[in-house]
Amino acid sequence: MNVYTLKGYLLKYFLMTLITSFVLITLSSCGGSSSSSSDDGSGDGDLSLGGSLFFKQGMTVDGDTVEPNNTVIDNNGADTSKTQPIDYPSTVSGFLGTIGDQSDFFDFYKTSMLAGQVVTLVIADPNAQDFDLILYDEAQQKVDDSVGTGNLEQITIPSDGVYYIAVYGYSVENLGDDGGLYTLTTGEANSLSSSHAYQKTHLSSSDAMMEDEVLFKSRPSLAKSSSARVALSSRLKRDDVLSLREGAAGIVRMRLQRPAALKTTQIVQTRKAFQTDIPDVIKKVKALRRDKDIDFAQPNYIIQTFKVPNDTYYPLQWHYPQIDLPLAWELTTGSADVIVAVIDTGVVLAHPDIRNQLVPGYDFISDTTNAADGNGIDSDPNDPGDGAHAGESSFHGTHVAGTIAAQSNNSFGVAGVAWDAKIMPIRALGVQGGSDYDIGQSIRYAAGLSNDSGTLPAKKADIINMSLGGSGFSQVMQDAILAARAAGVIVVAAAGNENADANNVSPAGLTGVVTVSAVGYTAQKAPYSNFGTSVDVAAPGGNTGQDANGDGNPDGVLSTLATDDDQFVYQFYQGTSMAAPHIAGVAALMKSAYPALTPNDFDLLLAGTHPSSTRAITTDIGVSGKDDLYGHGLINALNAVEAARTLAGNPQATEPLLALQPESLTFNTAISHAEMTLYNIGGGTLDVSSISATEPWVSINERTAGSLTYDVTVDQSGLATGVYQAAIEIASNGGDKTVSVVLSITDAAVTQGDIGTVHVLLLDPTSFDTIVSTKTSSFQNYTFTLTGVPAGEYYLAAGTDLNGDDFISDDGEDFGIYPILSSISIIDIQNNIDGFKFNVEPLIALPSTSSTSTTTSARTIQIRKTP
Repeated sequence: MNVYTLKGYLLKYFLMTLITSFVLITLSSCGGSSSSSSDDGSGDGDLSLGGSLFFKQGMTVDGDTVEPNNTVIDNNGADTSKTQPIDYPSTVSGFLGTIGDQSDFFDFYKTSMLAGQVVTLVIADPNAQDFDLILYDEAQQKVDDSVGTGNLEQITIPSDGVYYIAVYGYSVENLGDDGGLYTLTTGEANSLSSSHAYQKTHLSSSDAMMEDEVLFKSRPSLAKSSSARVALSSRLKRDDVLSLREGAAGIVRMRLQRPAALKTTQIVQTRKAFQTDIPDVIKKVKALRRDKDIDFAQPNYIIQTFKVPNDTYYPLQWHYPQIDLPLAWELTTGSADVIVAVIDTGVVLAHPDIRNQLVPGYDFISDTTNAADGNGIDSDPNDPGDGAHAGESSFHGTHVAGTIAAQSNNSFGVAGVAWDAKIMPIRALGVQGGSDYDIGQSIRYAAGLSNDSGTLPAKKADIINMSLGGSGFSQVMQDAILAARAAGVIVVAAAGNENADANNVSPAGLTGVVTVSAVGYTAQKAPYSNFGTSVDVAAPGGNTGQDANGDGNPDGVLSTLATDDDQFVYQFYQGTSMAAPHIAGVAALMKSAYPALTPNDFDLLLAGTHPSSTRAITTDIGVSGKDDLYGHGLINALNAVEAARTLAGNPQATEPLLALQPESLTFNTAISHAEMTLYNIGGGTLDVSSISATEPWVSINERTAGSLTYDVTVDQSGLATGVYQAAIEIASNGGDKTVSVVLSITDAAVTQGDIGTVHVLLLDPTSFDTIVSTKTSSFQNYTFTLTGVPAGEYYLAAGTDLNGDDFISDDGEDFGIYPILSSISIIDIQNNIDGFKFNVEPLIALPSTSSTSTTTSARTIQIRKTP
């Protein structure tokens, strides 16, 4: 019997101080069960717990991992029949390494893709594994490769067609590594490959380089020891090295004995269908980069061009175009005179996308145990971590701050909503959450009012963001909010993540706050978002269980993050905690355009009843008028800035301006219908003169005359297997737009919606010990039942074990915790319960694009199979 326990993945997801964190949710119901897998283990109790797992469209699993319960698909590429078909878009969780007495060096996948689309490989542990990405055409001829030494490999598809994608365990075959996990995605174009971290480790045989020359530099520590330098030179100058010549700045030119830059090598002797050609210079660079005495190594490039756009990950921030932020930025990117206070877990002050955006803040956690920084309130708002154990921290405030005002146009990282505004970091949430009193003091400090610190900020905040909450009415917070509002501060709060009434949450349900609900990529209510009469406005909060835009990444909100071992990373989170800072950032843009903007002005503009501006600053996406799901609607940054400019006396645009959602549509064998809505974000009346598709298999019908909402349907009949591309062309008096349409039709051999065996665990919330476990798979439609459950409080988690190490939450596994990773909750089991639903997703974070960090997240949670 195997019993899993928690390990591995950075617990930035775990014990997060979001709306539901530290709020005990008591669940009870009678009877009921669903079909499930057989138990791996049963507890000592007499209760049962059931539910189901879900995951984003396109997730699948490598056919030959170590998991013994998975169906085996031979995908080693020995011939074309030994390849695994995948759909588009796809996210594949895989493993390369030793399996028993067999070594798995290659995984081959077959798919259809279009020019400009991207294949991305993320390696779980680049310090231990060197995995490469190789692309072949339908005739098994190599098209391109990405064979670097970092955790990211990426290839852009050159032309429409059928391709074979190989993940190659270079270090497994050549260097004796045990192997490891990876995530492979096929998706829309993005700019991850332009990051500084990627460029430092990138290698490709398609790059032009001197065919017999390598450049390297030894570590500075060797400079003081001539004997060490001689020893290194002697060690490196072997049969394949002709000469070593050191030039200026300590750069050594290594001439190889055999100038065989494009020598074709059959990597696996039994492989008949696919060959690879890795230049000898690249093999030498790979070896040098693993040498502890080498500072850096690279080919001697003939031509090297890297176009590094500002804000590397901005193309993944779909949540900004959704609210027309790019158009608003044409008018203002904010002002350094505008300050947004972030009352949260504090902020990692040294984060390279945050450190230049700060004004002094404060730490108001009065309980020293909760503070975990050795003292009570003090002037240091740096986030030391809010985890109960090392590596379990959320760094929630850093994510929120990055959305509001991450430094932009700095050649790495992400963009913020109001990137020229400033952040006032205020720490009120610690390892046990936060108290009403401490939060009340934080509000007063931010508003420039008397508080327990005995100090006041040099300039009060203009906006306060609170992505936090708890049950019940808090008079302490209510009084502080009203005082801050009277001081002219706009107070923004997250509605909460329980899919319940926000009126029962503080501060969301309190008077004087702007309460924000969350929508996903399709601008529909996120499944977790709270609702109710207290909701004022909606903003992007994301849904990491989906990939509706087909970019190969979860549709979460991407922002700044950190780890307990002082690494700077970027991660997708979901929640109303992510929606609220969009509103705070837009309010900062408005305040930049109209410095006299008051909280009352903001409320009236949201409601569309301001006497000086008739421009709506939201898009009404629910029932007409204010509703319980979206309040006054989805925030529109352009309209909001225009309205602020109107109040400031600047002229308002009178011409119509066409906008639409979504701007691209992806269909596949299972999905043939989508919705598209046009909006007038300018003045006057928008008249659509024509709307048509470039291909006959796409049909467009307006739902109701004049509604500007269209049903888009694709007719797959008569179309062969492959990827098809079309466009919807729209002409109007507010400008013209083109919507891209991609349709992927797969054959019956493609297995989608199957991530293999998933182990479901009920965990002790203090020790993280496994109390009861079971497993489920596609044969059970990913439903589960845990039996023998003792009454008590638990965490509910699920994950894969593709590398067979008896842990299910290593980087690279698929993993989830109820109800969502970014906002977990303790559940109280006192009766038989059914109906738990939560999603699992790949556990590999995007690499930092800072010049000071190239590592991914550390590991901190483990789920073990052995007692």
